[in-house]
Amino acid sequence: MQHYQQCGGYEHINQGEEMLYDGAKLLSESSFIYGTGAKLSLETYLSDRIAIIASSKAGYYSKLHKIN
Repeated sequence: MQHYQQCGGYEHINQGEEMLYDGAKLLSESSFIYGTGAKLSLETYLSDRIAIIASSKAGYYSKLHKIN
């Protein structure tokens, strides 16, 4: 069985404020994010009561960067 997924959205960081409560400055900005993922699972039966199941999952997520 194979599953594929895609997602996207907007990441809003610290309500648009650059400074954190402890005085640290954020270097990242709010931006759109996107990603994709896939899942593969295999199963086989050795007998009526014994089955072997294997699965694997991978994903990739990134931000869209501003071009000045």
